[in-house]
This record gives sequence, structure tokens and C-alpha cells, in this order.
Amino acid sequence: HLKPSECSSYWVLETVKYMAAHSRASLANFSKKFILFWNNYEVHDLDTTYKSYKTISQWPFLTAGIIAALGLLGMMVPTGFDRKAFLLYWMVFIYLISVVVFFSASRYRLPAFSFLAIFAARFLYYFWELVKNKDIKRAAVALVLLCISLAFSYLPFKDEIASFDRWQQISRVDYSLGGRMLFNAGKYEEAARKFEHVVSSAPDFTPAVNYLGKSYAILGKHDKAAACFRRVIRLSPNVDEGYLNAGLLCELRGKKKEAARYFEKALALNPQNVKAREHQKESKTN
Repeated sequence: HLKPSECSSYWVLETVKYMAAHSRASLANFSKKFILFWNNYEVHDLDTTYKSYKTISQWPFLTAGIIAALGLLGMMVPTGFDRKAFLLYWMVFIYLISVVVFFSASRYRLPAFSFLAIFAARFLYYFWELVKNKDIKRAAVALVLLCISLAFSYLPFKDEIASFDRWQQISRVDYSLGGRMLFNAGKYEEAARKFEHVVSSAPDFTPAVNYLGKSYAILGKHDKAAACFRRVIRLSPNVDEGYLNAGLLCELRGKKKEAARYFEKALALNPQNVKAREHQKESKTN
């Protein structure tokens, strides 16, 4: 007795309908994800894995781009089809399809690189055999193909990836694993400095502005905190968090009537905001 919208088949059908109605956009999207599968850049949706990626990406000769470029050529090495290698081809193909159809995040494509590494070794061995046998023409062709393959892994969407990576650094490392962790540990001075860095890089990143205001408030820098919360309200006027924090700061500074107005606005946006309701009652009774 499930509703149609609660069935997975319903959403599959709706997705197919959307793709049919927007065939050009869908094709462009699938093509982009196909290219990103072979790209050196790792698209992360987890903070900790992105931080690890930033460390690993500094290692020489172990980048995803090099493995992908060599692996792609290794899959095309003209040694005749070996049935024993069928499963390796199939595994790469399965992960490629899953990324193109669903997500291009690293944790969905990463398993394929264990198989691509085998193909990469296959190409290197093939190239070494050409050099050892002094087959200069084929070695030169292989080298040119390698340069093209590396360009395919490193150059597409270069500016877009650079911009996205800056945002990843700001939001995942500096904010989530930096300022937020310092704030939760009670290191408010250090947290404020980290949030200041985040806000200077991304002035419209509301969560960082909000936490910067909270850090200032705890440190007794009330004017700076008030400016941050006003900015939060301006950036996200339909979210109750900014109004709640502005009200709490007004309450802390003894501005009860102003605090009550902020609490009322927070409750109008989110009637389930327990803290705003509690402090609104306190401001009225006092």
C-alpha cells in the first residue's frame, strides 16, 4: 500500500522522463562525468577523505591522473584479448557506468583504480619491451599517446576544478575540520582566527559568519558579534539561526525588548525552535 512516490521504480521512471525531456543537458552531464572519471582531481563529499587526498596528492607518481592515463592505455595495449583479463575490464566498466549514471565522487570511482593500476603496469611493461627491442616507431607512438592521455586526465575543466577545490579547502578543511573543531574544543581564540580566514575567503559563507559571531560573543567582543549576526540575517533572512543568536546576544547585553523581537522572528520562521521560545518567555517575564 505504498504511495507511488515512495517506490524506487517511480523515481527511476521520473528520472527517465526527465532525461528524455532534457536529452541535450543529460548527455552533456553524462559526458562531463565520464571525463571526470579519468580526471586527476578527486571530487570528495567527505571532509576527512578530502583532507587525506590533499596530503596524498603531494606524493609523486601516485596521482589519480597518472594511474588513470596509464591504465586507459594499458586497456588498449594490442596484445590480443585474454579471457582471464575479461573480469578486469568488466570491473572498470561497471565502476565507470556507476559514476556516469550516479555520482562522480571519489569514493564511488576509487575502487576502479585498483584494477586500473594493473592495466597501468601492463602499459609500462609494454612500453619497456618496445624500448628494449628498439622498436622506436611504436615506442614513439606509445609516448605520444601517453602525453595525450595525461592531457585528458589533467586539462579538462581545469579552471572549474581549481575554483571548486578552493571551496573544498575553505568549507571542508578550514571550516569543518578547522574552526568548528576548535570551537567545539573550547579554543575560541583559535577558532575565531580560523573563521576569520574562512570569511575573508568566502564572505557569503553563512555558517562560518555565524560561528565567527558566536566565537566573538563568547570572547566578549559583542560589537563584532552583533555585526556578524546582522550579516547572517542579511545572507539568510529565512533561516531562524541568525535571529536566535542575535536575540541571545541582545539578552546578554541587557537589551531585553530588542532580544524579544529577534526571538519572535526566529519563532515565526521556525515554531519548533525550543531555545527561542524559552528565551522569549524569559524576556517577557523579566
